[in-house]
Amino acid sequence: MPATNDNLHRALRNKNDEFYTYLSDVEKECAHYISYFSDKVIYCNTDDENSAFWHYFVDNFENLGIKKVIATHLESPQSYKLEYDGNSVIKTLLKGDGNYSSSECIEILDKVDIVVTNPPFSKSKEFITLIIEHNKDLLVIGNENAFSSTLLFPLLKDHKIWTGYNKVKTFFTPTGETKDFGNICWFTNLPREEKPFIPLSKVYDETSYKRYENFDAINVDRLTDIPKDYAGVMGVPISLIGKYNPKQFEILGLAAGNTKAHKLNYNVAYTPHPLDRGGCGIVEGQRKYTRVFVYLKILSLQSL
Repeated sequence: MPATNDNLHRALRNKNDEFYTYLSDVEKECAHYISYFSDKVIYCNTDDENSAFWHYFVDNFENLGIKKVIATHLESPQSYKLEYDGNSVIKTLLKGDGNYSSSECIEILDKVDIVVTNPPFSKSKEFITLIIEHNKDLLVIGNENAFSSTLLFPLLKDHKIWTGYNKVKTFFTPTGETKDFGNICWFTNLPREEKPFIPLSKVYDETSYKRYENFDAINVDRLTDIPKDYAGVMGVPISLIGKYNPKQFEILGLAAGNTKAHKLNYNVAYTPHPLDRGGCGIVEGQRKYTRVFVYLKILSLQSL
């Protein structure tokens, strides 16, 4: 496993969530949504005045035409709220510690338009779900593998959230140390350009594409191996999510262990297997890493 993924797994295991975003990464992604930010109240609900998110929106307040920027962050035992309306920064003590899920911060959330931040890695699934439940737009950083959770996968399938334009590879810690991670992306529900179709060139044959022992689908180990002419269900790598175009593929379900992911398969028959750990795809007695079940929506176009 690459060292970048080791760093992420270690951080999640140790609940070490203090990894800060570089301003250049915020600028690079937000540049695609400039027209959307106009006349909006932006909430950075895991940020203080040192945050790259706070600096980006305050420094570009007039150019973006923002109505207001608000920031809160976790600080025990008491945190504070920052507000900027283009004239001055107002700092107000909160009653509690500023946890984004506290009633105090939820009250703020309900009055804003969009949340833009880098939430704690270990809480990203719950964080994103909370924002969606409160019917707010979002542009937040998280681990792409979080899409395999029972919380986020239904939102992806129903096209309520998707990935942004860029990956974020490097973060820094409170001590100034830098850390590289793999599979970190932007989660959003903001309008964006559709991603180009994944070019497909492989032709299906029964010998090359094995069927799962516990799912009614064929296994595909690499995106480049997706057959252009197969009309049935395929289990493909989760990396598809970063390249997903809903006009090219229909997402049907998920195969992943320990999450009871088979409960998320809406149109893929599942037979429990003693080796699948709650939902991994099994091929010739071997577990496969997380797979997304899809089928091609336009076979004729893929064959050109």
